[in-house]
Amino acid sequence: ISSALSADRKRCSSDRPIWGTCFFVVMWTLAHLTLLVGVSGGYGPYIIVEWYERVLSCEARSPSLNCTVVAGTGTAGAGSTQFSHPCKVRVDSSGNLVVTDKFNHRVQRCSSSSPGSNCTTVAGTGIAGSGPAQLNRPWGATESPSGDYLIADALNGRVQ
Repeated sequence: ISSALSADRKRCSSDRPIWGTCFFVVMWTLAHLTLLVGVSGGYGPYIIVEWYERVLSCEARSPSLNCTVVAGTGTAGAGSTQFSHPCKVRVDSSGNLVVTDKFNHRVQRCSSSSPGSNCTTVAGTGIAGSGPAQLNRPWGATESPSGDYLIADALNGRVQ
């Protein structure tokens, strides 16, 4: 890895907020991270990387950017420890990882204090649909000020 984090000043300026947070740009040079699909900041000294059916926690302040697996097995599946294309991850107010599991049509909450443990489905049934409890390729989730999760239900064109 040739460089760590650098702030994107254009997107972090106070007059141009994006989703109320400051995003970071990460430059990766290792071949095994070339399928990086997302990076989330705001997890203490760590960044969270969604990669190959798992979520990695990488020490942002380390020159070597050491990473460890915190959720997922690396094999696509629908089990409580598996994902099928995790596309977004956030950290909620309790410190749990909230993972949007796109092709399983669900949102999972995973303990950040017990890496590798089972995750709990907090939204979706695992089957694509448009019913009130169903999701169709969710694209992201965030926590509202009241503690509820707001989910971008992409192919249904709605927020739940």
